[in-house]
Amino acid sequence: DMRLEMHIDTDEANAAGADNPQAFARLVGPR
Repeated sequence: DMRLEMHIDTDEANAAGADNPQAFARLVGPR
């Protein structure tokens, strides 16, 4: 899990995570 979060640490992920934690989780899930 930690790997995915760091690997997906991008502007999109940050923006999505800041606005919607669920969206961030979805981004981390499939990838």
